[in-house]
Amino acid sequence: MLVMFYDVVYARADTADDLKSGVKGMAVLFRNWMTTLLLSLITGITALLFVAGQSTRMSALFFQLSVTGPAVCLLTMITLLSNNSKSYAWYAGKCYVLAIASLLGGFAVEYYKTLVY
Repeated sequence: MLVMFYDVVYARADTADDLKSGVKGMAVLFRNWMTTLLLSLITGITALLFVAGQSTRMSALFFQLSVTGPAVCLLTMITLLSNNSKSYAWYAGKCYVLAIASLLGGFAVEYYKTLVY
């Protein structure tokens, strides 16, 4: 779902060209409901990570890093992109990288705990 989020965010920049050429991707299909689609994807990502953490009894640090971290970063990314400015787009890309780093950080902490204990 995270890859789908990334793909839709960056495909939305080409929506006008896709409409002209007849390409029927998610960005074209949901062009009038882009924010709703992206918020739905964030909700799905967050819910699945939460359920995975609960079912495997992950620590609170996992939930802070791997669940809350990506959700906050991706929400920030949507907010920045809604301004339709190229300078904001650069920061939005950094938010995506931070979301991935946060996600991996939570898993890394849990893995490290298994090595130490």
